[in-house]
Amino acid sequence: MKFQTGDIAISLVEWPGHVMMCYSGGDEYSDKTIIIHANNANNFHKVTQMFERDGSIGYMFDSDRHWIFRPPWGHLAPELAAQRMRELQAVADAIAHSATYGGYRAFRLFAGDSSFGAGARERLEKYRGRRALVLAGGAPGKFVTKVSCAEAVILAYQIIFSEQDKPFFINKDAAHTMPGTLKDWLEANWETVSRG
Repeated sequence: MKFQTGDIAISLVEWPGHVMMCYSGGDEYSDKTIIIHANNANNFHKVTQMFERDGSIGYMFDSDRHWIFRPPWGHLAPELAAQRMRELQAVADAIAHSATYGGYRAFRLFAGDSSFGAGARERLEKYRGRRALVLAGGAPGKFVTKVSCAEAVILAYQIIFSEQDKPFFINKDAAHTMPGTLKDWLEANWETVSRG
């Protein structure tokens, strides 16, 4: 199986879990895939992995508690799907450029509701506004400042897609969604391409 840009991988090996996004997938010439994720050792960053087993991602998925989900790119025209994948990469790069891993963000997961309510909508509009300023040449580097692994991945999708773009828009509060909660949402809305 070849991984595609935008695939979301979730590992629940260690509590509370870990979330990654495929930044770029392998092709017919190479199995190398780049993933982007945030952890306590690094900020939101890219890692090149060699996929040695079908449906597994090297060091991250050495056990059977992992899932990989794919958005329904086939629902979009091929040109639009390719454009959205490039936009996801650009937003992921912008988050990686400006954000640091916020350990306290992981603790914040317990302090709120994962539903996409007024607070989540307000935070998302703030990030969209900052991104517009960055693209216009203002406020360099001021986009997203602190993230957890799940938050960065959810925000990338929410910034690219509107709430009406179902099921691409991840309808959860990025700041308060645990990896396991995100897994449940993805299982109900996207294709599961690998289950460990």
